Amino acid sequence: MDRSNTTKQKIGIGYIDLKDFHKENLYFIDKTSFIEHFLDQKDVVTLITRPRRFGKTLSMNILEHFFSISSSPTEQKKLFHDLQISQNLHICQNYMGKYPVISLSFGRIEGESFASVEELLKSIFIELYDQFSFIAFDLERLEQNYQTLNTKYSSKGQDLDNALNHDSPTVKTQNLNIFSDEDESPFNFSIHQVKEDFKRFRVSETDLNLYRNALRNLIRYVAIYYMQPVILLIDEYDVPLTKALTYGYYDQMLSFMKPIIGVIKDNKYLFKAVLTGCLRVAQESFFTGANNFEHYGIDQITYSTDFGFTKEETLELLKYYHLENCIDELVEWYDGYLFGKTNMICPWNIINFCKHKLADPNIKPSPYWINSSENAILNVLLNNLNPQLAETLQQLTDQQSTIVSINDHLVLNKLKNYSVKADLLSLNEAPIYSEQAFWTILYNAGYITRSPLSSNYDLKHDQRLVKIPNREILETFKEQIIDRFSVNNKIHSQNSFELLQLFSNVPSEQNSYKIMDEIHVLLEKFISIRDGAKGSFKDHPEWYYHAFLNGLFSAIFSLPEYSDHYYASNRELGNGYADISFKIPSAINSHERIGVIIEIKAIDDLDKIHDPDIILDKALAQIENKKYVLGMMNKFAYYSIKTIYQYAILFCKKDCLVKAKKIEKSQLQ
Repeated sequence: MDRSNTTKQKIGIGYIDLKDFHKENLYFIDKTSFIEHFLDQKDVVTLITRPRRFGKTLSMNILEHFFSISSSPTEQKKLFHDLQISQNLHICQNYMGKYPVISLSFGRIEGESFASVEELLKSIFIELYDQFSFIAFDLERLEQNYQTLNTKYSSKGQDLDNALNHDSPTVKTQNLNIFSDEDESPFNFSIHQVKEDFKRFRVSETDLNLYRNALRNLIRYVAIYYMQPVILLIDEYDVPLTKALTYGYYDQMLSFMKPIIGVIKDNKYLFKAVLTGCLRVAQESFFTGANNFEHYGIDQITYSTDFGFTKEETLELLKYYHLENCIDELVEWYDGYLFGKTNMICPWNIINFCKHKLADPNIKPSPYWINSSENAILNVLLNNLNPQLAETLQQLTDQQSTIVSINDHLVLNKLKNYSVKADLLSLNEAPIYSEQAFWTILYNAGYITRSPLSSNYDLKHDQRLVKIPNREILETFKEQIIDRFSVNNKIHSQNSFELLQLFSNVPSEQNSYKIMDEIHVLLEKFISIRDGAKGSFKDHPEWYYHAFLNGLFSAIFSLPEYSDHYYASNRELGNGYADISFKIPSAINSHERIGVIIEIKAIDDLDKIHDPDIILDKALAQIENKKYVLGMMNKFAYYSIKTIYQYAILFCKKDCLVKAKKIEKSQLQ
């Protein structure tokens, strides 16, 4: 778009119509080369999957404005005259304004039950029929065009390359027969049916079943009216199904969506169809059998630069607003998505940052993309952790690359493995995902991205070397993890309470074994926020386990019912700093004033230790030698602590050994 005019172009948030960029004089990064790429591929049905907020909706709008036969040619040329596509005279002359376009989006279809989204589904088709309502007022033309096509069909008795597309570009790649096999007869066209369809969709018809074939019928009417095959654009086609899966009404939604998405299969009224979404929904009735169907995901080179900003495009934008000194910081926060072989940046983040930065020069990068939608998948992931998932997620949050399994043909309704209890009680229970399903969803949604491969990796066809792409996503993972291991999480809170009760029991060998078992279970699903994982934590492995116990106990001690507590991590006591020390709350033990001191040790391999008891005994001796016990009693005398339980814990990976000792105040005198 021309930036040579004297009026400074503005930054606009949330604009998805190319006309608005002209009307409001908004900064626009030219992605119209997408039109060339789209036509070059010669695909009848194209599915493009990208994470949200990467410009899919705007790109579909560009296709609509460019191809639409209903647009004013003068306005159309004005809209595209200074954009890259205008330089391709062949495409502009043969394709611009040559096709009827039907465009719809399912992006707003979400709710907690199928009943709650029925009206939203209906509104899509009511609006669509309203957009083409002029056909109902020009039925004479519709009938005349039908008779013309019918005559050609009857006289030639063959597949008619020119039945619909007699004026279509010579570069067109498919032969069309307007009368498909689904028609009972080439002579069954009913003007009465057309009238009824447009009448029924003026209001919200009560029977949702009538909407299932609404799109198929409209495509047929529009194609006959214009004597040209239709370009169909369906944006965010997967949203209704993914939302339905989350809330347990997937089968109902699938039943409704099948005939709608199914119009792409062997439809002689279509020139091309384009669908966009975050996931490829592998359903046989959707895509199998569709002629020349192609899926272009984030791994493909085709379209790799058409969605999102390249670093060069980002830098050009920043220079325009004299913000180029921010480029390194923005790359750290928002770059890192690998599409094909190109690193791409999320447009939503850059646009939001620039708008806020121009208003306030002191503003710093914020997680704009991640805050623009719910992060339900992360919550489901963290609440369904198994040891393998926890280990892989730990590597990712430690900013390491790791190998995961990705399924490009994910069948959504096979992701859910409901428990027997859930089957008997309610299908609204949260689904349990397979490990592969988790990584596939996170990968396609943009929470993880491919990491550049080195010769050290020999991956299978379904494997990817992945990492967290940037600081924004890393901070979000951390935030979700902190919330998962906080008092706000009921599961974690209950686990913390059970472990605290074990530490409150009188020390015994049997109780130590119970603590060991409980800690092992918790460690299997624990993820630590280790900013120094490559440095300090590697040199001091006990810090990881310190963070683990500290997180557990901090959660429970923050509850108001434990307000009479004392709890500290690395608190100075006696002649040193005790790892963890606390007074057992009265809510757990109201009869005695008991203090607990925990000393943590960690090793890499238990098998290499001849006698682990030696390490545990030294840890207990450290508590006494550094006078932690006396220090605790003196420093917190107002608690009148009479008894101290000393715990030495030796951690090794996901296991631990525990040794305990009870000390009475009288023994210290």
